[in-house]
Amino acid sequence: MNKFTNLLIKRTASSLKGGDFRELFRKNYIPITQFEKVLLSVTSCVEGLKNPTDSNSVACITELTSNRALRKLQILMNSTPDGRRIIKNRPLIDSSKYSIKDLMAFPDDSLGRRYGEFLTTYNLEIDRAPVRYVNSEDLAYVLTRFRQIHDILHTAFELNITVESEVTLKLFEFLHAGIPFGAIGAFMGLFITPILKVRPKEIFENHNKIHVYPSKPIQIHQDCDKYLNSLEITKKEILYPKRIVIKELIPWIYKAEKKMRHNIYTIMVEDWFPRPIADFQNYLNISPPPKQLQKYTRIKPMPFC
Repeated sequence: MNKFTNLLIKRTASSLKGGDFRELFRKNYIPITQFEKVLLSVTSCVEGLKNPTDSNSVACITELTSNRALRKLQILMNSTPDGRRIIKNRPLIDSSKYSIKDLMAFPDDSLGRRYGEFLTTYNLEIDRAPVRYVNSEDLAYVLTRFRQIHDILHTAFELNITVESEVTLKLFEFLHAGIPFGAIGAFMGLFITPILKVRPKEIFENHNKIHVYPSKPIQIHQDCDKYLNSLEITKKEILYPKRIVIKELIPWIYKAEKKMRHNIYTIMVEDWFPRPIADFQNYLNISPPPKQLQKYTRIKPMPFC
């Protein structure tokens, strides 16, 4: 099994950087036999079940189980002028094309600026994990594009990076792109979605530091402990993420996906970077979550406490 453990480790050795996708594909592709593919799938599934936040296992399972879905998405992309341009030119949304500084230079409230603000808020990099186990260069590009659109979806739907928002977005990706692990990932994510969160409103509204949320059923952040006993109940933020995901966010994102006018994977989103994010949302018919859900999903102020 050492060989397969090594494969799991090797897959995150580099990120997608550089210009030409063909060069990136040749650099990152790891050929494996059908037998190795099965064993690697099992290994990744076990790791993913043990730790659903393990993005490495999630990336690996997606690559090993999505060939049919990627072909369908490729056909869909080829059905529109923009999509054909994407398939032909293979543009990359990565650090070879954009820096955070470039994104922040776009006009206020533009898609590009908001995307840069999202990445900055959560200290994220623009580069995504490279595709390693898809043996078709064309399909590897489709999956690369799928991954590079993920944080733009966060930006367009105004979803933060809490477990509840990630579960919601994974389900959207399954509905919108047909990638099977989106549904599996959303289901697995429900298991680590907290039942209860308690935090003082003052810290919730003014806190500027990022804290990695613990995967615990009840979350009371250590920074808040000294405040809780002295606060009136009306000043405490009491949230029920798991219930909200099941009863509110999942129905909302299902309806939101069905209402979209265009498939985002057929759109040259880069062309929209200088334009107001509201225009992009209107073009696709995207709306942020309803106001009563935004305490769970909003990007600002920081959702961590």
